[in-house]
Amino acid sequence: MKKLRTSPFSPFSRKSTPVTFLFILFLCAAASGVSFQNTLSDIFNYRLEEAAEKIKGLKAEEKHYARALYLMHRGLYSEAHDEMIRSGAPAGDRWRDYIAGMKDIGDGFETEHIAGFNVRFYIRDRVMLPYLRKKLPLISRAMKRIFAFSPGGVVLEIYPDREKFLKASTLSREELERSGTVAIAKFSRLMILSPRLLPYGYRWDDTVCHEYTHHIIGNFTEMDIPLYLNEGIARTFENLWRKDSPVLEAPVKNQLARAKSEGFIEFKKFERGMPSLENQKDVALAFAQVNYLVYGMFEKGGAKKIQQMLIGCGREGFEKSFESSFGPLDVYLASYWEEMRGNEWVWKGASPDFIYWKEDDDFLSLSIRDYMRLGDRLRSAGKYSLALHQYGKAEALEPENTLVLVKTAKTLAASGDREKADEYFARALRIAEDDFVCLAARADFLISGGRYEESAPLLLRALERNPFYRKGYEQLHGIYVKSGERRKAAEIAAFLEML
Repeated sequence: MKKLRTSPFSPFSRKSTPVTFLFILFLCAAASGVSFQNTLSDIFNYRLEEAAEKIKGLKAEEKHYARALYLMHRGLYSEAHDEMIRSGAPAGDRWRDYIAGMKDIGDGFETEHIAGFNVRFYIRDRVMLPYLRKKLPLISRAMKRIFAFSPGGVVLEIYPDREKFLKASTLSREELERSGTVAIAKFSRLMILSPRLLPYGYRWDDTVCHEYTHHIIGNFTEMDIPLYLNEGIARTFENLWRKDSPVLEAPVKNQLARAKSEGFIEFKKFERGMPSLENQKDVALAFAQVNYLVYGMFEKGGAKKIQQMLIGCGREGFEKSFESSFGPLDVYLASYWEEMRGNEWVWKGASPDFIYWKEDDDFLSLSIRDYMRLGDRLRSAGKYSLALHQYGKAEALEPENTLVLVKTAKTLAASGDREKADEYFARALRIAEDDFVCLAARADFLISGGRYEESAPLLLRALERNPFYRKGYEQLHGIYVKSGERRKAAEIAAFLEML
């Protein structure tokens, strides 16, 4: 029999008020012959079907309480609230308060069923629906191909503001802003923050796949897996709905190269989750490390071996299952750390996909920050030659920093050197093909030069990343009207009406 695992979100870490109430529930459950604690463990560890059966054997208050938590995990908040009231849980009970809050939030959700996902959204975010209808079937099919498993009925909630996301995720405001967390897989649900709330949006489609992968991992392992490996698999597989196999991208190699001199992050530092790290740079490095770990596992055994290891976690425990698939864990990790510390990559400034809460958020490294700030001031003053000199110093230190390349390109364009500006815009996109700033800036440049046909695909890609980019829709609409593509112009006009 496997060791009972309790969730950090279980009632056993509650406020002091409900302790007596829970104690009574445990006594009642013991008398009924069914363990209330085991039932709750099932609920919080992706064993919802088993929990549903055990709930039938509980008595009175504990049955209502457990059913309330079960329904909350299913995303049925009104029903969960009714059951919680029937349980007699007192005011101040953690889960009574949480479910009451989710009922209020849930009352504002619209719902659409797409490819096995129950998508919840507020009407102000409806512009995402056409993109979701396109991408969710691709995500579902890709993950089913990789894992030979499709859970179905997965709740995906798009939160319209930070406050509601904080309540639903139980993250603190500090954790959210410090770590750049915009999504979480928790309580058997996927929760993401609307890209509308960020000036440049974010790669929300990969994020959905990332959280969906966590959901699948939870179903396989019943949460008997270290967080570093859980995160590593989700990060490595998050873009496989649009790519054939995992790749180590430039930002990952750059992060690992810099860490050789600045230091790596021990896995135990984020065993409570990525939001517990100090800042987005630490989060980016942690993700790079676990990405490299799982990339090596994929190279060794492919997705099939990783899937078998995950299934084994739920049956025989993590360490035994890992050893069956990849050898003793301590030996594997020792080899991994040796490779990490001996990597031969060179820091060139390729940045991770940081979350910008505000347009002026600054993620520049100390080595180039002064050059960039001085360059910005000179560019604003129209002193383009002097600005380019400062940007050039930054580029010499970080030749793959796309922000440096884009600002250089904009300055060259303003100075009249459009040919060289074009080269810099193109370089930036080769390094970060999905970066919103790179896409939008190059599209603006092409439009300013009358190269409308070339700009349209870039705008479409920018809008996939940020479906709320009004300027992009307006530019596309103008392009299609000019080219006589009435049907496409009408489609874009429909998007504008949804904003």
